[in-house]
Amino acid sequence: MWQTICLCPPTMPESERLRFLNLYGQFVHPPQEFNEVDLGLAFLSHLTPAEALTVLQERQNLIERSQEWLSIHKQNDDGELLNLLIQDHTYTLLEAEHSWLEGAVRRLRSAAT
Repeated sequence: MWQTICLCPPTMPESERLRFLNLYGQFVHPPQEFNEVDLGLAFLSHLTPAEALTVLQERQNLIERSQEWLSIHKQNDDGELLNLLIQDHTYTLLEAEHSWLEGAVRRLRSAAT
């Protein structure tokens, strides 16, 4: 399950979100309600705190790798303005996600002690 959570970051396109919901709905009974903001966190409430910690740490690693990749492959300042804006938006989302994950992991660790 954590793979699914990690692979559903907030930048998931709506078409992919709907496709996933359709596939997920075929296998889960009774149907579950989803978090409208982030499908990747909809499963979190069904996990134990220890499982949630593992999932969020994996998600944090994925976000960090995505940030590294984006930094390496970032276009030069002479790139097309719209592409630069899209890259900036993606990087901003990744930064916000990473910040939230740091806090969530810290809180779960504190609760475990």
